[in-house]
Amino acid sequence: MSRTREKVFMAVTVVLCVLLFAVRLTGPMWHAMIGVLLTVTVVGHLCKQMAKMKYRNPAIRVVDQILLAATIVMFVTGLLLHPMQGMLVIKLLHKLSAIVFILGTIAHVVQHRAGRKGKV
Repeated sequence: MSRTREKVFMAVTVVLCVLLFAVRLTGPMWHAMIGVLLTVTVVGHLCKQMAKMKYRNPAIRVVDQILLAATIVMFVTGLLLHPMQGMLVIKLLHKLSAIVFILGTIAHVVQHRAGRKGKV
């Protein structure tokens, strides 16, 4: 991915994350649609990234695996919130996975920057 495309992808992802966390501003329907869009883009990027780096150090890939797992848990718990009538355990898992997702995204960006400098 070229640097320009990478920066655009990163900017779009950040905007989607901000909108996703502003659920009181966007409303539940937009929250769900943005969540699906973010899930598709992040999972697609991570699968491409993991295939590209499958022969690299396994410790480097752990961040991507945690980010992928958090994204999937966040998506599934988001889908379960309405049918399970907002059970507290589902809400907590959804919010916890969102926090892990943000931390994983930050770590993933740091890995990209370190990779550009030849450290990873």
